[in-house]
Amino acid sequence: MNNPKNALLVELYDLAITPGSNKRFGKVLTKRFLKEDDLIAIAVSRRTELNPSTLRAAMNMLHEIAMEELLNGASVNFGPGIFKLAVNGAFTTEESEWNSEEHKVVMQVTPTNQLYQMMEKVEVKVRGMAPVSTCINTVRELPNGKINASITRGNAVELQGVKLKIAGDNPANGITLTNIVSGETTVIPAASLVANFPKNIIFILPISMEPGDYQLALTTQFSNGSTLTKQPRISQFNTILKVN
Repeated sequence: MNNPKNALLVELYDLAITPGSNKRFGKVLTKRFLKEDDLIAIAVSRRTELNPSTLRAAMNMLHEIAMEELLNGASVNFGPGIFKLAVNGAFTTEESEWNSEEHKVVMQVTPTNQLYQMMEKVEVKVRGMAPVSTCINTVRELPNGKINASITRGNAVELQGVKLKIAGDNPANGITLTNIVSGETTVIPAASLVANFPKNIIFILPISMEPGDYQLALTTQFSNGSTLTKQPRISQFNTILKVN
């Protein structure tokens, strides 16, 4: 089996806590966004005797079993992580009942020991300050303040980052969310933008969207002030968002 050397690229961004601060934070550069079909294709390229259809069927079966066991209280060691369910929210008395408005079942994921050891040994290359371009740092749902997790149809969503303002006349400009399973893309209408600034954008998530896991992307020609780039730039948020 071909085992390519593991290596991460890290780019630096201004922390911008106080004016004149020289502190930076590092961000792992996401090179690719891989779906299960991509992983299957890689596996087949390494082991040509493997059948893609058989791998897909086996993966689907393991997913169903893992989810079923999780929902029955098991801790599941699956792939690179150990998964278990936990509870958010406080109970005020010993006889408290479950209240879906106050209590939530959430997923906890920790790396397996094998992955943890590989993370300790991975080669990390810091290549300096990131290019000054459009970058989405956080996605926050309003008004509950959830960050980089789930977003709810009909609620306001805030993007924070660098050079986010949607500007220019290219028809590709705007915000899109693509369902990672179906591939269907939802375009956020311009009328749904509540705020449109270089460091933050607020929009209303359409109620008509199907629940699921989505990849968010922003396209703009904004550069500085009234300056526009000739070609639009695309920034993909590197965390998959769950739409409720």
